[in-house]
Amino acid sequence: MKNTIFFLLLLLLAMQPLVAQEVAIKPAEPRYAARLDLSHQDWLGNFSYGTLAVIDPVHIRPGVKLGIERSWVTKNHFRLYQDLMLGYYHNTYEERSWTIGTNVGFEWRTWKQLRVALPIGVHYNNAKAIDIRYEYVGDKWVKAKNTDPSISRLQIPVGINLGWRFWPESAHPVDAFVNGTVSMIGPWQPGSGIPFLLTKSAGLGLRVGLF
Repeated sequence: MKNTIFFLLLLLLAMQPLVAQEVAIKPAEPRYAARLDLSHQDWLGNFSYGTLAVIDPVHIRPGVKLGIERSWVTKNHFRLYQDLMLGYYHNTYEERSWTIGTNVGFEWRTWKQLRVALPIGVHYNNAKAIDIRYEYVGDKWVKAKNTDPSISRLQIPVGINLGWRFWPESAHPVDAFVNGTVSMIGPWQPGSGIPFLLTKSAGLGLRVGLF
């Protein structure tokens, strides 16, 4: 009996380093993550439309982006990542557009799970004018169909993200963040003499680690 107890104590002592090592091991940060971004976007600057301005002001110009993100370099306080995002933007009385593109981001963990990222990207932007048109028929104005073709554009966004990571020890951590972006988009309208315009956007985002 004494020999058995002595053997069990030795076995328990021998297992202590293995148990401590297992506790110390953290799950590897997922290399891939899913992303969802919601934003409000508007032109950067004030434009006067005179008598052509709409009667009802537009306060919300929503945009949504969905995509996947890959981490190329992951360290304790730094991460280099790249994403592939598909987006849609709707600006009432002006245009709607689809975008697809990629961003490269530099992310720093500054304090506990607070993270700051600086992304810059290149996107393809396909926009269709949806402003209301009228034509004079007979003795009155009637609503006309907008037949302008869609426009292919180049969009270059530069932004900043400020977020917090929840459940960092999990195999599927979740990041919630706010973001702000300034984009250069061109050509704005072929033949208008304006090569490009700048847009500003602000929104919320969610990132979920996959594998």
